[in-house]
Amino acid sequence: MLAWPLVEQAAAITGDRAHLLPEAGLYARLQRQFYWVTGGYEAVPTALFDSLVDALEVRLFDEAVALIAAEQIEGRGPALEEAVTTGLLGPLARLLAVGVHHPGVPQRLPGESAAQLIGRVFPHPERTLVPRSVGLLATADELSDSPSE
Repeated sequence: MLAWPLVEQAAAITGDRAHLLPEAGLYARLQRQFYWVTGGYEAVPTALFDSLVDALEVRLFDEAVALIAAEQIEGRGPALEEAVTTGLLGPLARLLAVGVHHPGVPQRLPGESAAQLIGRVFPHPERTLVPRSVGLLATADELSDSPSE
């Protein structure tokens, strides 16, 4: 909740130039999430983006919020279908990581990261297993379980 004033300040500074930011989709999703939390579904503005990934992230957010507002527990809308069909699951993982759960995706298992959830729900033969931890965050037990180099 402490970040909301920063999002609001960024929205005031950028105005209608938000599409020029390097991470336009991420910024737009944060701005839309702010409007959703503070004003409800009706307060979420619409926007267009040149970048396919930015546009997909915003559409996934809009779709998730619309399904949640309509109290649809399950539903794979067109944005989720596009993400799955094209394999562009990064924007979906980002939404899940920040707590925006798309109703078309099963809930996380206890201790499961957003990336692990994506790997479990949308498996792909060429995708490697998502590690439980990386580098310094690994516990001694996890380090002893990993293969030697």
